[in-house]
Amino acid sequence: MPTVIISHRSSLVGCLVAAALRLYFQARNLKIIVVESLDTSFTSQPFCGISTISNQRLAYNAFLQRAFFQGLLAPSLTFLESIQIHNSPSSRPEFPNSQHKVLASLGSPAQFLALVYHPQVLLNSLRQSLSADPSITFLSVSDRGAIAQLQGDCYINFSPGEYNNKTENLDLAAHSCLFPMELRQQSVSSSSQQAPPMLWLPSFKASTQMFEAIFTSTASSTRASLNIEVHSVNLNIHENSFASRYDLNHGIKACDYVLQLMESLATRLGLVPSRL
Repeated sequence: MPTVIISHRSSLVGCLVAAALRLYFQARNLKIIVVESLDTSFTSQPFCGISTISNQRLAYNAFLQRAFFQGLLAPSLTFLESIQIHNSPSSRPEFPNSQHKVLASLGSPAQFLALVYHPQVLLNSLRQSLSADPSITFLSVSDRGAIAQLQGDCYINFSPGEYNNKTENLDLAAHSCLFPMELRQQSVSSSSQQAPPMLWLPSFKASTQMFEAIFTSTASSTRASLNIEVHSVNLNIHENSFASRYDLNHGIKACDYVLQLMESLATRLGLVPSRL
């Protein structure tokens, strides 16, 4: 049984990748160790919203839809069938200067084009599900150099991102860009409810000039193991840290990339797809 070790500074991305591998490959053929860093940011996070339209271009979109959005993650997600952002006088005293408001119609796991979620709630639910799986182990380390001491057949390590002079505090900026949101039931046009303020990530990333990550990787091997270093091109270290903790789409794209890598190595590692 091969052992795959996943290392990412964001527990959310690490858990998503572990879940994708666990659901895609047969459990009896795979053991997974998720290495969690002790330097993970504990900054308070708001509810976040993402568009899922671009996910249709992912190589494993059909699998990720079934495994995550219609399966493992569904209880922690609010599905939106439509969403509009327009200018409106603020009705919330905590956002006196806000001129943007989100109007959204609720969808379902079978029909949606956007999602709302709380990153920490999503992570807690995901981690609880994975902890119940005997083929998955969690390990926290303070020194990432200790990862090399773990016994594994394949090491998947995500690099922290590129370094440059752009050092904007994205966590602080995010909390100044929250939109009030109103949810409507499609079947009852007059029925609506106020939802918690939301960070609409497509608008936020556009305003901060944050690009989407393009994943690349380098691989090296020894007689005993394979080492894969995954790089997030287009994102500096601060943007990569933010996207990894807030943006579910970033994690989904990381899963898609790792699945492509691992399927190309399936024969070498003795992995058998479960074809969920």
